Amino acid sequence: MGTLKSKQIGDFNNSVTWTSATNQEIPNSKDIQNQFVPENSMIIEEFTNQTITATSTQWTLTVTHNVQNNSASLVTLFVNGFKMRSSLTASVNNKVITFNGLGYDIDSVDVIEVHYIKNHTV
Repeated sequence: MGTLKSKQIGDFNNSVTWTSATNQEIPNSKDIQNQFVPENSMIIEEFTNQTITATSTQWTLTVTHNVQNNSASLVTLFVNGFKMRSSLTASVNNKVITFNGLGYDIDSVDVIEVHYIKNHTV
């Protein structure tokens, strides 16, 4: 690996705009932290012994951590190992995730997994 020369450091870009960055720009650590998700923010929580009426009505689960930016797109639901369609996640309010109707009810023997990105600050 090569060493940086003083001119390269002098030309360092303090703030990279990711949508227009070129392959000649070196992002700083703050830009990297803001753009990429820390591995320890990727959470999987399992719920068992749940009896939920989910046939045609909305239902909720409360997870341990707030979801990043209250974004429903950062939540994925699995029921008994089967990934549910993304449109099933209706909304997120901190730790409470609201799902649309599944078409069937959740029984106590079903295993629910929620994969999400927990709120992280840099």
